[in-house]
Amino acid sequence: MALRRRRQLIGHPSARLYLAAGERVCGSQARQASPGGRLGSGWPDRAHRSHGGSLPWNPRRRRRRRKQAVPMAINFPSAGPSDQHDERFRLVVEASPNAILMVNAEGIITLVNRQTEQLFGYAREALLGQPVDVLVPLRIREHHPRLRESYFTRPSHRPMGAGRDLFGLTSAGREVPIEIGLSPIRTEEGVFVLASIIDITERKRGEQALRDLNHSLETQVQETQRALAQLKVAQGQLVQAEKMASLGSLVAGVAHEINTPVGVGVTAASHLQGEVRAMRLAARDNKLTKAQFEKLLLSFEQASDIILINLRRAADLIKSFKLVAVDQSSDEQRRINLKAYIEEVLLSLRPKLKASRHRIELDCPDDIEILTTPGALSQILTNLVVNSVTHAFEPDSAGRMTIRVSRQGERVELCFSDDGKGISAENLPRIFDPFFTTRRGQGGTGLGLNIVFNLVHQTLGGSVEVASTPGQGTRFTLRF
Repeated sequence: MALRRRRQLIGHPSARLYLAAGERVCGSQARQASPGGRLGSGWPDRAHRSHGGSLPWNPRRRRRRRKQAVPMAINFPSAGPSDQHDERFRLVVEASPNAILMVNAEGIITLVNRQTEQLFGYAREALLGQPVDVLVPLRIREHHPRLRESYFTRPSHRPMGAGRDLFGLTSAGREVPIEIGLSPIRTEEGVFVLASIIDITERKRGEQALRDLNHSLETQVQETQRALAQLKVAQGQLVQAEKMASLGSLVAGVAHEINTPVGVGVTAASHLQGEVRAMRLAARDNKLTKAQFEKLLLSFEQASDIILINLRRAADLIKSFKLVAVDQSSDEQRRINLKAYIEEVLLSLRPKLKASRHRIELDCPDDIEILTTPGALSQILTNLVVNSVTHAFEPDSAGRMTIRVSRQGERVELCFSDDGKGISAENLPRIFDPFFTTRRGQGGTGLGLNIVFNLVHQTLGGSVEVASTPGQGTRFTLRF
């Protein structure tokens, strides 16, 4: 069937493939109009089948594919003089972009083209009549005859060594990576095999370069991941150190604050002790008068009041410190009254504010109770207050900070604002970045607001936004 179709085409114009009967004049004119030029202008865009169907085609279009060694089946019909067909065969082989070898069953080279000469570095005369094994690397040459004999027992069109890396040996002794396609040719003299060979050196170099690049990228990714892991550990340690420093500052402030009421209480108790001794001496000597007794009773009452007031003040400070300190070192959840808890936190911060003229105002409903992580909330409020005191106000100024709390459905909105100098538009997008600070070298670590951001998002499962206008203060809005 294939031979009959071939005979139907040989000797006929090529326009028979792509022009219908009424189009062939147009096609002839288009071909004459651009002799030796590119096809396509004025040409039909479909090729016609013998049974009347058609296929889309474009004579100018070239599909770029990776060059592969494809088995070649070259069979010329027996019509016409034999020498004419031999010449055509020779021209086809010479015009091939691949190296072409023809080998007989004994492995003797009977035909080569100029691409073979260029690839292997041999002159054509040096290869003709030689065993094909001269082109096989020495390390695998002894196995080649057996493989060749196996092929000739069942010759077929197929690639050689599928799945294996093939190499050819040049005249200079250099091994060249190649791909080979095999095609059997049956003649009166017997079966020959036509080998189409492609030099894939550049492809192999590209593949190796790609592997090297991938390996380099994998190494860089691993190094980056290790550096990121180390950075996270270091950041965690710094955050913990910042929390401990905050707690230490709280301890120092509360200790200083407790010292005042305790000192007053000790002074009152000492005075009371002296009065008691004086009364005892007067009573022993029967010199205690009614007026002295009433005076001593008044002194006892005043001293007791002073002692009680200051001990209660110290007890409140200790309770607040204990609550906040335990919460800041714990991630446990519990139900709290939000207003009462914020007041406890602000009380623990009073020592830090005592030396300044700043004040904090709280506007929070009395009945808001939430199940939350108090330690995170305490740390957030502490960091926001410390951030405002450190950055928002000029020295010796009287700043005002405001905390407003409201319900937002099932969530709580807490707005912390100050009337300080604000944040520049350039720095505003970066204030939550770790290690970003405008007081580098002045005690600023750049972690305070980063801790706030992480605690709000990760621990409280909420969100935080910031708005600021230079000269008009800053507002942080937390929803959790």
